[in-house]
Amino acid sequence: EYLQGNRAAEQETIPRILRQNPAYGKVFADLADFSVIKRQYGAAVEFYTAGGYATQDIDLIAPHDEALLAVMYDLGFKREGRYFIHRPYKILIEFPSSRLQVGEKTTAIDVEGEIVSMISLEDLIIDRLEAAKWGGSKADFRNAILLLNQNPNRNEVRQKAKSADVLDTLAKAIQSGVQRKK
Repeated sequence: EYLQGNRAAEQETIPRILRQNPAYGKVFADLADFSVIKRQYGAAVEFYTAGGYATQDIDLIAPHDEALLAVMYDLGFKREGRYFIHRPYKILIEFPSSRLQVGEKTTAIDVEGEIVSMISLEDLIIDRLEAAKWGGSKADFRNAILLLNQNPNRNEVRQKAKSADVLDTLAKAIQSGVQRKK
């Protein structure tokens, strides 16, 4: 489809944070009706870079409502600020958004037998470029470079970067260290 290159090996790579704790399978099963992995420093960057970036939390998209709160509390999470923390299992989850942005795509991955939707590589790159440009985040700029080295569909990235007004930041990221695939 729109994906280029060989991502078969990538699909086998489950982020360290998801592998290290079997409780994630249960959490994702119970949140399956609510969630899509996405956003700031979440497992998506770790997944696509095959561990080149190690995350400390999982970011999910879900409606911010009483049903979600009930599920999180039933699973044993405590709310601390913007995070839900499960201390016995050492799980930290954040819900930074209630929905994907218009035009964002997802890809399905298997996490301990549970299918989880993850933001597409191309959309994650745009998200990092936006954070770098508009938020001044150097970490997000470095993550954009790491992600650009994972063989995204470059035409799609360029089109989305133009729409998001981050074409200049994309050019800087490419100049700063994107390795050319042969």
